[in-house]
Amino acid sequence: MTRNLLPALGLCSVSVLVPACSSTPETEVEPTVEVEVSQRKRRMLLATENAVHALLGRATEELDEVNREFERELDAIHTGPMLSVIDDVLEEYAREERDRFSRQVIDLEERTVTRLEAILELYRHRLWTVASEAGKVEGAKNLDFRSGYRELDEKVEATIVQLERVANVVGAEQTATLRAHDAVVLHREGKFELDAGQLLHFRSNPDLMDPSDHSPVSICFALIQPDLDNEIPVRFVQAVNHRIERDGIVVREKPWRFDPGIPSKEGLLPLRREIRAPGYVATDLLTPQVNLQFPGSQVLSDFVLVAEYRTALQHAETEEILATIAWQIRWAVDYRGRGQVVDARRHAPRLMEEDPVLPALLREPDADSWLEEFADD
Repeated sequence: MTRNLLPALGLCSVSVLVPACSSTPETEVEPTVEVEVSQRKRRMLLATENAVHALLGRATEELDEVNREFERELDAIHTGPMLSVIDDVLEEYAREERDRFSRQVIDLEERTVTRLEAILELYRHRLWTVASEAGKVEGAKNLDFRSGYRELDEKVEATIVQLERVANVVGAEQTATLRAHDAVVLHREGKFELDAGQLLHFRSNPDLMDPSDHSPVSICFALIQPDLDNEIPVRFVQAVNHRIERDGIVVREKPWRFDPGIPSKEGLLPLRREIRAPGYVATDLLTPQVNLQFPGSQVLSDFVLVAEYRTALQHAETEEILATIAWQIRWAVDYRGRGQVVDARRHAPRLMEEDPVLPALLREPDADSWLEEFADD
């Protein structure tokens, strides 16, 4: 039997090899149905990928715009001040402003998250619609996959994950949670023991991230009178002197005057209404500013702008000056024309024994004779 199989195997082998060795031209073999299905599937996957990529681009633009708008609106919300003290009364300073700030931040966060989730839901639906329709064209019948094809499901799921990262809903929620508890913190820079009580001077750190041309600093004064039986009505009066210095030399100087940044022309500092406890008085927030947005401001580069203040505690009825605090803000102008607050520790507030400025202003606020006398001195 083995002998009979050998010729047959040899014949078969030859018959198989002959066409390969033949010099006759090959006839074109028509593609099979399986090859056609594979090619159609590749074309379908490529077309679907292009459609998914286009949806991804549009969704990314919309999500990025929402996040940019969230950051712009968040930065535009006014942050409330807070005094860094352990005192039940002074802790209520600007409480309403801080609470309003927190509510505004949370409301903005809720609106932003709603918009982001709406965009995500819209494009989830569009992506799955594209994948499902592409699968129907090829007659997909695999019930294990939503679109009928594993490749389509994986592509859509990966794209949705990418969109969720772009949306960063959790990041917006965390940012809002942190910012809702933010505040402009004013630390105590000076504490002065007076016969009338404790006079406190608060000051914030310069806001170097502020978009203005100067790094703002906030100031506040407070008086605590422990002896309620002898409590006296008080008010605060403030004057200011502006000058330009370079290397410690005064280049230009303006005369002393009541602070023009205060609504009152008499230099009276407004008081906080929420500080109503007996023995407590606190001024409203002060934010000294300089305007460097004018033509030719570049010439101020390497100069120091100084705003020197005299803040007096005055008896509200007798107008007697009980104490005067001298303090100043100094801005160093850089090459870009921006002013940065400097030398805060070197120029700490101090209690003046004698002050010729405010008594003269209170006596003759519009007279010039005292200015000439003061300049001669």
